Amino acid sequence: MPLVQQQYPLSDKREDHAVAGLSMGGAESLLVGLNHIDDFAYVGGFSSAPLGEGDYGSVLPGITAQSAPDINGRLRLLWIACGTEDGLFDGNQKFIAWLKEKGLQPTAIQTPGMHVWMVWSDNLSQFAPLLFKAK
Repeated sequence: MPLVQQQYPLSDKREDHAVAGLSMGGAESLLVGLNHIDDFAYVGGFSSAPLGEGDYGSVLPGITAQSAPDINGRLRLLWIACGTEDGLFDGNQKFIAWLKEKGLQPTAIQTPGMHVWMVWSDNLSQFAPLLFKAK
């Protein structure tokens, strides 16, 4: 963020910041966004690569049942989408289940299709209009 802030006009408000990505970028976006909710109000992952070899608590130590109410109150959108025929589908479903078990409220999207741009394009067209809306 410091480099981006140096090179571009950037709001200081976390409510004006989003991070999202697809595949490996989806995993990185979830890691960065969920580990830095002081910086991001919108977090999205599209067909995200596996996080923490299934040991989510090791890579997302701030997500606990105790922290969930605060996180839910601060995140305006936690979006996790994956194609139902994608090889990463099961891993994304396990991650969504873990988040829900901890008390988070992700928007979980299942789209017919594989690990391809057509699926991500559809997901993005649904995700983008939700950004930067009042909660």
